[in-house]
Amino acid sequence: PAEQRAKAKAKAEEILAQVRKNPADFAAVAKKNSQDEGSAANGGDLDFFGRGAMVKEFDAAVYAMKQGEISNLVETDFGFHIIQLTGTRGGDKKPFEAVRAEV
Repeated sequence: PAEQRAKAKAKAEEILAQVRKNPADFAAVAKKNSQDEGSAANGGDLDFFGRGAMVKEFDAAVYAMKQGEISNLVETDFGFHIIQLTGTRGGDKKPFEAVRAEV
């Protein structure tokens, strides 16, 4: 319902303000407030994941971020998310001609 969504968004905005003010507290704040049972205990850490592994809104937000950045609120069907990009891992990028035989 709209009322629940509005409450959830207001709470998420409070949390966002808190982590923007003190980014070093992100993991502790996530551990305390996250409703994601899979990542809350790890301070919100989702480990590394590839493009397309998450729902499109979340994925788009992550891949538009720079390391160390904290996102704006990201709304998905699962609720509101606040993302801190703590690291990236890129594979070696080779020109197509170099891998043509492997394809």
